[in-house]
Amino acid sequence: QDDGIEWFGGTVNVKNAVVWNTGDDAIDTDQSWGGTLDNFIIINPGDECLELDGPEGTMVAKHILKNGSCYAGDAQGLADLDPNSNVDMDGIYFFGLKAGQDFDELPTVYACTFSNLQATIPSGSNLTDFFKGGSDAFATAVATGANTKGANPDVFLGWSWTAVSGSLNNF
Repeated sequence: QDDGIEWFGGTVNVKNAVVWNTGDDAIDTDQSWGGTLDNFIIINPGDECLELDGPEGTMVAKHILKNGSCYAGDAQGLADLDPNSNVDMDGIYFFGLKAGQDFDELPTVYACTFSNLQATIPSGSNLTDFFKGGSDAFATAVATGANTKGANPDVFLGWSWTAVSGSLNNF
């Protein structure tokens, strides 16, 4: 098993994507992908929910992730970024977190924008246990069911196996 969706460059935009039961990363961006991922749901028992790599070579493009909901479950981590990742993120909700999972760092090479990140964290934990390297400045802890950011799961109802199987019930 491999990544759920992986882009190797290009500028394709994707809207209304569900990634479920991957063996590796749910979303993986490589080689300066310059598109937008809008309204996405991740149910990830694999490696990282998001692996957002920086550009390789001379092509430099920024990608955008917005309006996403990530159930971390048994994932190794929430987001794996590089110092040269070139990404903007807005309106993403993380839940189902466990100790050791993290949003590991903020990029330092390119000007990236992070806004409206929300997370339901386990009782007795702090936001900084999961959002490291300064990423906690862009994240807010919310109670279960109190998130105001994330994907619109209604667009997946009635046709996707993820919805039919009941796996979207907590979204």
